[in-house]
Amino acid sequence: MKSESTSRQAQRREKTRAQILRAASRLFSDHGYENVTLRAIAQKIGYSHAAIYQHFPDKDHILSELCEQTFALLADEFDKIAAGCADPRQRLFEISAGLVRFFLSHPQHVRVVFFGPADRNGMRIGEHIDNIGQPLFTRLSRVFSEAIDGNALNAGPGRLAADAWWGAVLGLAFALTIQGGLPGFSPADDVVNQLVTTMWSGIAAASEKDRKSRKSRRKTSRG
Repeated sequence: MKSESTSRQAQRREKTRAQILRAASRLFSDHGYENVTLRAIAQKIGYSHAAIYQHFPDKDHILSELCEQTFALLADEFDKIAAGCADPRQRLFEISAGLVRFFLSHPQHVRVVFFGPADRNGMRIGEHIDNIGQPLFTRLSRVFSEAIDGNALNAGPGRLAADAWWGAVLGLAFALTIQGGLPGFSPADDVVNQLVTTMWSGIAAASEKDRKSRKSRRKTSRG
């Protein structure tokens, strides 16, 4: 009986934590992190102010957990797409489109994580996001490198080229998410497909130009 009671208590605790996180995410997204109090979060779910402290010591800890949840969802989405694409180039394209679709389908998460307070419990926003998102960022860099290597292309310095690729994809995702969809804009899937196709064509063209240049230099040196 004791173990069953303990199990029910744990379930209730997890349910309450989930309610707090959902309410906080909505309020942070709608009103801005700085404008939301723990009391407002408690009122949103019909709990007393003191009850929140049984689960989270302050807003910073709520925000941190929301950030971790979002990156976990992103990683899950990445893994699902990656598992379905054997071809490295196709995998890169599908994951690029998948990231944009994730942002558009989870605007609340994105606004809270990426456009929240500049200070995150003593860390700057960039440092905080880099810290919790590193497993995902490592996956993204690897997928880019595999696509480039698998097609014998030269994209320049590996990390720089990967950062440029994902920076362009995420920039589009941010723009669409912030605006909630741009009136008169082409469908998001079409835009991201055009973006990645154009970037890939640019890398391929530059790589071919580099090969021809090296071949010409070798001929000149032999002559």
